[in-house]
Amino acid sequence: MKFIGSKMINGASIFKALLKNNLVRPIELQNYDDFHKFLAIILSTNKIEKVFANLEIPISNSIEKLAEIDVKELAILIKPSGFYNTKAKKLNDLAKAIIKDFSSFDEFMQNANFEWFLKIKGVGFDTALMLNNFLLKKPSLVINANAKKLLNILDFTFESYEEASEILSEGLDDEYFYKALNTDNLADIYMSFSASIDNLMQEHYKNKDFDELGKKVLKELR
Repeated sequence: MKFIGSKMINGASIFKALLKNNLVRPIELQNYDDFHKFLAIILSTNKIEKVFANLEIPISNSIEKLAEIDVKELAILIKPSGFYNTKAKKLNDLAKAIIKDFSSFDEFMQNANFEWFLKIKGVGFDTALMLNNFLLKKPSLVINANAKKLLNILDFTFESYEEASEILSEGLDDEYFYKALNTDNLADIYMSFSASIDNLMQEHYKNKDFDELGKKVLKELR
């Protein structure tokens, strides 16, 4: 939390400004089943449907087949996603870890957590947060490049993901957001806030400057 003049800025005030200006967007991942959400989060591509089509027969929604497939073959199948060699190894390593530590994908969904994701080689802090929040529906706020850029624009200082998360999480557990988003789950509020920040920074911040709507949001905060 910080004050600019008489205005207090924290996660809650930022999210309220985004809601007021209709910057909340549908979360596309919510259209997928859990297995496809898992794939989509790791692959992180706007060509995900093409990749899903490539994986449909060889993987068949099976975490076991994903763990068993040759990494080079997997890389070819997910090539449209970009950085396919790195992503293929990450997917394969994650699948093997799930098989090793859990009896099934369903058990993984029930019992995995943020700390478990961080133990997996190749899974970074932001990916672990996204898997924990968007896949497992646990209240972990995703701190990605867009979130950090917004905090910098608002003149917040932070030295870690944890500090950035603390700033943006403040005030989100408020009845206002439960009612506005028609949910009883804090994880949904975090998901919606993260997606709204992405919308603001990807669609309304170009060439190091906001468009009219972005400037309107910034003015309301300042």
